[in-house]
Amino acid sequence: MASESGVNERRMMVIGAGWAGLAAAQHLVLHASGPTAVTVVEGRPRAGGRAFSFAGPTALEALDNGQHILLGCCDRVMQFLTAIGMGQVVRFQPRLRVPVFCSGRWSTIASRALPGVLHLLPTLTGYQHLSRAERLGMVRMVRALQVDPAPLDDVSFRDWLRRYGQSDAAIRRLWDLVGVSVLNTRAEEASAGQAVRAFQMGVVRSWRAGRLGFFQVPLGDVGTRAAEWLQRRGVDVRLNTSVREVVVRDGRVAGVRLRDGRMVPADTVIAAVPPDALLRILPEAVRQDRYFGDLRQLKWSPILNVYLRFDRPVLREDLAAFAEGTSQFVFNRGRLLGLKDADGSLLSVSISAADLIRSLDADEVARRVVSEIRAAFPAARDASLVASRTIWQPQATLLQSAGTARLRRSCRTPLPGLWLAGDWTDTGWPACLEGAVRSGEAAAREAVGTVA
Repeated sequence: MASESGVNERRMMVIGAGWAGLAAAQHLVLHASGPTAVTVVEGRPRAGGRAFSFAGPTALEALDNGQHILLGCCDRVMQFLTAIGMGQVVRFQPRLRVPVFCSGRWSTIASRALPGVLHLLPTLTGYQHLSRAERLGMVRMVRALQVDPAPLDDVSFRDWLRRYGQSDAAIRRLWDLVGVSVLNTRAEEASAGQAVRAFQMGVVRSWRAGRLGFFQVPLGDVGTRAAEWLQRRGVDVRLNTSVREVVVRDGRVAGVRLRDGRMVPADTVIAAVPPDALLRILPEAVRQDRYFGDLRQLKWSPILNVYLRFDRPVLREDLAAFAEGTSQFVFNRGRLLGLKDADGSLLSVSISAADLIRSLDADEVARRVVSEIRAAFPAARDASLVASRTIWQPQATLLQSAGTARLRRSCRTPLPGLWLAGDWTDTGWPACLEGAVRSGEAAAREAVGTVA
């Protein structure tokens, strides 16, 4: 296709307007050389993918489908947000601090501004939910976490921890508490290689890398702003537009066919969709290639969020955690969103790897969570529950179980003109927002031939 100047225009298509697709399109806008037409198609009526918001009851304000957080090491997400003018929507802790409730008392996971792994000294020496012997064992484990994680993918994180003498209590009250929030996979299932890599990137690396960052706007605002940023720069963003199939001619990608039957030509297609969605839109002959067919082995891990509004403040901190029970992380959502009248009374409870409570109905989950909150927070014992809402996300992230690393594909594919993006791809990161952004950038960088 020729541009107005007579020079052939490169046509690039991004399928999916989740964070991976948005990051891919952003990179194409900033780095594609020569005349380039970029189109983003998204089947949903909104951008943002699996990180979205929707209206809830008045007492609960805008709800996110999940309470996403960042670590200080998530530099690509922050660059992505800064580029679209939203660099200030994330507030980072000065240093890592998470109060943890267990067996009727509180202790704290915390760090100091000390070099390297020394920043974990307060936790290694003062985490009261473990015995003195178990805390000494943690010191040995921090050294063990310096190993090369690559050969550990076929081993479960729990088995690897037990190999180094970690007790069931230590695994449950510390390693799994942290690991399940990062991997959305429990220690008995999680790949040791992927878990160790995640700990190396964030928790163990430095105090800056391990601190938590909180979104101060509903997540849906980010997807909307990113799509608007792309449109202002000439990207054709088509929401409510589903892809029926990727069109292949003469052994390479020629474009996509939409659900309504229209053909949209493209020289390059970046498929920023989950693996099951990818398989649905690939031609049968392409799906038979083992590179793509093996993706059927990948599975999902769910996350459940419970939003609660009490008639008075019950939580003084930004967040707190439970080392045992149904609840895991409790966020002071009123404070995070800057709602002064809801500071401490509007809470979001996040339960990762929630398959064990899949059989419970929403009322029972809420009942358990409220009971645990009242046991942990004295101010909640006399507080009345004004409203609640349980949000189930069955396909929250990739189940990062032992043996899955070899199934996480790079952005390159055997099909010329087709590139892959998504938090499930092989970014070297867990399936998270940072992994999604990195995957989109990597696919776009390869597609346009730029250098990182």
